[in-house]
Amino acid sequence: MSSWPKNERGPRWGWVGGFLGSTLWILILSGVWVVRGEIRWGLAGLAAYLVCLLVLWLLLPWRRPKVRIWKLYWGALAPIALSAGLFLWRHKAAGNQEDLSWSTWVFLILILVMPPSFYRKTWEELIRP
Repeated sequence: MSSWPKNERGPRWGWVGGFLGSTLWILILSGVWVVRGEIRWGLAGLAAYLVCLLVLWLLLPWRRPKVRIWKLYWGALAPIALSAGLFLWRHKAAGNQEDLSWSTWVFLILILVMPPSFYRKTWEELIRP
């Protein structure tokens, strides 16, 4: 990590840290399921988390400096969204009858808060304007 250029250290840590922080809930919920004796669901969650890590590694923006950030961002969000869908489906399948329809709207609002100017930029343009 010390080989990172000084002007890129902060953005790189931000990308990796933000992604890891946004996927930590998958690992925690998987652990909860294992402790509750639902080993199969715990392993499914662990597999989902590992897929998220693989996608993070594959879509590191500094490895693809000319690709628009929105493509990398949506690619990184895909396994998180699939994990959320899996966990919501599991929640309903377990007999929990609470209305979860609000979660779809919250998810859409959180995704759409990114400013449009950020979508058009590439990593190269963000680091070396």
